[in-house]
Amino acid sequence: IKYISASVAVVLLMQSVWMGVVAEAIFKKQLPSLEKLAAIALIMVGTVLATGALPYHAGSIDPRGVVLGLFAALCFTATMFASGSVALHLSPEKRSQYMILGSTASVFALGAITQLIPYYAGIDLLGASFSQAKPFEFNVLFPYGVAAAVFGTILPPVMFNKGFPAVGIGMGSILSSMELPFAMLTAYLVLGDSITPLQLMGAVTIFAAILLLNYRAAFGKL
Repeated sequence: IKYISASVAVVLLMQSVWMGVVAEAIFKKQLPSLEKLAAIALIMVGTVLATGALPYHAGSIDPRGVVLGLFAALCFTATMFASGSVALHLSPEKRSQYMILGSTASVFALGAITQLIPYYAGIDLLGASFSQAKPFEFNVLFPYGVAAAVFGTILPPVMFNKGFPAVGIGMGSILSSMELPFAMLTAYLVLGDSITPLQLMGAVTIFAAILLLNYRAAFGKL
């Protein structure tokens, strides 16, 4: 969100839907159905609308933010794939524990490279655009850090690992897609991001594509 708005960043993150379909096709060696291909096409159209990536709007989107957003979607796809195929013999709590420990190690390493090492050792490995040579401010943990840790890091993997096996892939994907409208609404209310009718239309299109992609698997069980 350094280069693009939070709402656009979430839209890019939702590209993990079609990335997951591609990963499934590769590892299962099975071509996706026409339903899935149609859903992927809708997702791409929705992304173009929601990001304003049309010819006359192209200048308003920072390419660096788009690349980083798509990379985040790729990482999220890898996480979902691993969650559904790695260490299934462990309990959801234990799997969540390992996920949180891995995330903690990754965040600590990134923080050390981008802030602590440049400030205390004077070694800048990534350049000024990514590094912040300043001391760590512990006061940021209290107004936002604790809430962000609980609702953004601890509860999501626990609920994900508990609920996903119970509801199945179809309904699980539909429920997880609800982060898009809620994130855009939160970005509007909290961060003051503007959401244009074009962006709203794109978000609705992506949500419709996710429903199309999963409606048989989800509603067939109801």
